[in-house]
Amino acid sequence: MPRPITYLYSAVDALVAAAVGLGVPLLAVVAVQLATTGFGSDFAAGFEYAAAIWALSLGGSVGAVLDPSSGLVPAGTEAVTFTLRVMPLGLTLLTVWLAHVTGVRVRAASDLIWPGLLLTGALFGAAAAGVSLAASGRGLDIGVWQTAVVGAVVFLGAAFVGARGWQVAPFDSILSSVEERTRAALSQGLR
Repeated sequence: MPRPITYLYSAVDALVAAAVGLGVPLLAVVAVQLATTGFGSDFAAGFEYAAAIWALSLGGSVGAVLDPSSGLVPAGTEAVTFTLRVMPLGLTLLTVWLAHVTGVRVRAASDLIWPGLLLTGALFGAAAAGVSLAASGRGLDIGVWQTAVVGAVVFLGAAFVGARGWQVAPFDSILSSVEERTRAALSQGLR
């Protein structure tokens, strides 16, 4: 019998996974900012950079524009535009591990895993979309839909494995039904 509190816990797990996924690069970016410019840093830009790193780890793309006023390109040149599509797999594995733990908790609470898994996947995708929308701007263009959808699929897949979803999914009945229909069609076709 499913317990509604389990779904609340799984929702909190999804938000914790999103917070940890964003928090790890945010700590690294803030540490670099404090080491280089001290407390006079623009911490909003640090949030944007950390969100871009998190979006990359979820399979999103990040477009960037370096304009000459940033000091990163030589003066007198035009703005440089490029797109990043590289996944930092260490951060992706952290998200996968947290999703796996969520799946284990959902399965331990009930054999009815689908509402909990779908809730966590949707909530994680919504959190990824929200962070991507909030961080886009100032020369960064984060692929919101790609980040949200691929991130939700990665989270949902890892949670499914953690919940051992293949043990409760009706795969056996589906496969046996397909097998029976195939045998019947072949036997009639061979006569």
